Amino acid sequence: LLSDLTESFEEDEVDMPQDGTELVDQNGQSPDLAEYSAKLDAVGEKDEAEAEEEDDEDDEREPLPTQCNKEDDPGDGEEAFSVRLTRQVMNDDNYVRSAYYGTLMVGTPPIEMTVVFDTGSGHLVLPSMYCKSETCKAHRRYRRSASKSARDIMTKGQTWESGMRDSVTISFGTGEVTGVFVEDIICMNQLTNMSNLTSEVGSRPECTRLHFIAATELSEDPFAKFHFDGILGLGLSGLSQTAEFNFME
Repeated sequence: LLSDLTESFEEDEVDMPQDGTELVDQNGQSPDLAEYSAKLDAVGEKDEAEAEEEDDEDDEREPLPTQCNKEDDPGDGEEAFSVRLTRQVMNDDNYVRSAYYGTLMVGTPPIEMTVVFDTGSGHLVLPSMYCKSETCKAHRRYRRSASKSARDIMTKGQTWESGMRDSVTISFGTGEVTGVFVEDIICMNQLTNMSNLTSEVGSRPECTRLHFIAATELSEDPFAKFHFDGILGLGLSGLSQTAEFNFME
């Protein structure tokens, strides 16, 4: 879930004469080394000249845009959008752990919920009002009954009406999440126009109907430490219950 920031060093071995001697010329320099150094100098001068030419060419090019506005065309005729990320850093005994999270708009009317973007999982997990633990209460919780576009579902997407309900338990590092399945509208951007959102969701690139896990239990470790509410898995579909649970599909 969180990346460990570590540095690695590689040691290289060099062959040396067994008797400890070194071949040198009359100037006290190894002939092979002198020839090799001359070649390096020649290559270095050539690289510098080519780099200067490339810099001159770059100066003549138009600068690349730093962001896409609504008027910009990203190439496929759809509007571009962006999500502002916040970094949370936690210092453990032996590691520095980092997580990047942003805001989703969930349901109708939409509510803001923060999620960490996790490439190692394949589900959207949000704490729900079904969860009564202090860990869940420390975060914003999703209320299924407050969303007009929500639907209680079983694992394969069929509507749940009564009786036994499918649930799942997923491990995240040292913690676990248990939850039930819900379908609702998820948007990756602040919504300025919410009219006809339910009917137009298919034509809005920043929004989708997604199956996700409404958590009924969150383990205290590690979720009590997190500033964000839930998890948005960006992994491949093989990490999801079905393709409808996968945000990237």
